[in-house]
Amino acid sequence: MDGKYAALCCEDLVAIISLSNSKLVGSLIEHGAQPQAVSFSDDDEFIVSGFDNGVLCVWKMPSLKLVERKKLANRGIETLSVNGSRCAVGFGHDCYSIDDFWYPIETLTVYELEYPNEMRAS
Repeated sequence: MDGKYAALCCEDLVAIISLSNSKLVGSLIEHGAQPQAVSFSDDDEFIVSGFDNGVLCVWKMPSLKLVERKKLANRGIETLSVNGSRCAVGFGHDCYSIDDFWYPIETLTVYELEYPNEMRAS
């Protein structure tokens, strides 16, 4: 995607915005939940979103097809970061900083994402 899109957490959806024309190109919804964190994969092929109901979703770009949904906890996902097929997920509000990245205290967990390799561009 090469920085073509931005993702914003709104009231009940994640808005995907085109950076070339500032128009809404799509939205991501986890029914009955509010998004609290969103991140693009490092290759920009996926968007990972975390919701206040503890659900983590992985969406394929640019189709915005849901490819993975996991209930991780009974509390909200406050922060997340994606690196390759790994996703660091934080729960709670207390944070500390390492090299300018913020992580929740005692609640940072790394999950292996399961989106299949065949979904990645060749």
